[in-house]
Amino acid sequence: MVYNLPGLRMYEQEWVRLHLLNLGGSRDIHVVHFHGQTLLENGTRQHQLGVWPLLPGSFKTLEMKASKPGWWLLDTQVGENQRAGMRTPFLIMDRECRMPMGLSTGVVADRQIKASEFVGSWEPKLARLNNGGSYNAWMTEKMSEFDTQPWIQVDMEREVLFTGIQSQGAKHYLKSYYTTEFRVAYSSDQTNWQIFKGNSTRNVMYFDGNSDASSIKENRFDPPIVARYIRVYPTRFFNRPALRLELQGCEINGCSTPLGVESRKIEDKQITASSFKTSWWGGSWEPSLARLNAQGRVNAWQAKANNNRQWLQIDLLKVKKITAIVTQGCKSLSSEMYVKSYTVHYSDGGVDWTPYRQRSSMVDKIFEGNSNFKGHVKNFFNPPIISRYIRIIPKTWNQSIALRLELFGCDID
Repeated sequence: MVYNLPGLRMYEQEWVRLHLLNLGGSRDIHVVHFHGQTLLENGTRQHQLGVWPLLPGSFKTLEMKASKPGWWLLDTQVGENQRAGMRTPFLIMDRECRMPMGLSTGVVADRQIKASEFVGSWEPKLARLNNGGSYNAWMTEKMSEFDTQPWIQVDMEREVLFTGIQSQGAKHYLKSYYTTEFRVAYSSDQTNWQIFKGNSTRNVMYFDGNSDASSIKENRFDPPIVARYIRVYPTRFFNRPALRLELQGCEINGCSTPLGVESRKIEDKQITASSFKTSWWGGSWEPSLARLNAQGRVNAWQAKANNNRQWLQIDLLKVKKITAIVTQGCKSLSSEMYVKSYTVHYSDGGVDWTPYRQRSSMVDKIFEGNSNFKGHVKNFFNPPIISRYIRIIPKTWNQSIALRLELFGCDID
């Protein structure tokens, strides 16, 4: 049977009440499966496997405390022959799902940002929150009520959970341009688009935009959006429609929080390396400096030698689930240094190491790194790595091996 109850969504750690009624014939015993969840009857009896038998004509009220963010399955089997009955996916959402999705940092690449049109040098790839420069936003021509509404689109290259959007306008030669109102559409295949309605009583929700060129306006998506593509359609504007954007949200599986390299939750002693360089003017490019967005004259790990025997290692102190990595290079005087490609090894004990490989392959996966010194590049581990120690092994680089990074993931239940 096809999925026939679409759209079931709930938040992590939220109690959900489920009313089950079997209207089948005398032989139609339903067995209800809530995969990966625990059920309670009258708040007491636990069913750890999330399975409940439902006799013909019977009614049950069950409670479930939603756990483990991601897509899960509810399905039923009917009768002695266990025929497929009702089945539907349900989504458990992370309550802390409000992370920047990468427009402002460059994690979202230029190729992922498109628009129906643009004017002059105001290209869609410039539509990044807090972007600087003479041309620093996406801008299009003035619209009349008879024009087809222009749009700007972001492709996340995978389905994610969107919970909000931040917007800015732009200023050029003392003249301000900004979008005062917009609507949003979303899609998972770029063919079937849905207009975001939210809790609006109309068929579309119109979001309040900016009131000047530089301040940031934040809007929430309630309920959150599950999609790969997001389109923003300006509907009202000052002078011309102009936008700089950041999208907020998280990965659907929920296991996507920073593990603490940038925040220093991971301490200096937990970050080690094969070697590090000491500059003639007194700066030491120690592994403990390999923190995303680190500032200062010496602000990254730089290897003493440039060869394929160099590595940077992070000890998470216990086994964790690691789902992604973000890398960044650095600049010293006139030298722009960054790692262009790398491999990843992992270990539970720090002695025996396993290379991360392509699915169903004996070939080590080579990750695409940075193409400049300041941008962020995010790579995902699919399947995720379950380990305590992570090693990044540079394969190619620009000028010198230099790294700043962050790991993403979560604790193991």
